[in-house]
Amino acid sequence: MNLSNIPEKIFDLLVSRSFDELNVEEKELVLESFTKEEYHTLHEGVQEFMKADKLITPVMANPVGTSDSKRRFGKIANYPVPLYQVAAGLLLLLGIYFLMPENRSGTTIDLTVVRDTIQTGTPLSADRYPDKLIYHP
Repeated sequence: MNLSNIPEKIFDLLVSRSFDELNVEEKELVLESFTKEEYHTLHEGVQEFMKADKLITPVMANPVGTSDSKRRFGKIANYPVPLYQVAAGLLLLLGIYFLMPENRSGTTIDLTVVRDTIQTGTPLSADRYPDKLIYHP
């Protein structure tokens, strides 16, 4: 079975009709490239592929876990913005950053770190446990 140099008409026939449904001219065209059994095998393979493709296509159109909000974000993220608007926005942000005073009130703030010791363990001595917590057999 040689699949190279096959006329496009034969591929169209493989997709649309079985060998028995072909008219005399189409059968002659097919028999120039394939035997009846080869055409039948190819036709069944193409039909199975088309069935599988129809089952896969709806799944691929809306993948699991893809919500409308994710698609909406993709539309917003891929929205074309002119370069001059991006440059103007960056210049505006940089201008605001550099023109803002570091300390508006003019006063300085001194931070004092206080370190306390933290006691670990039980603050109760063995003779000072509550009676309700002691097991008396």
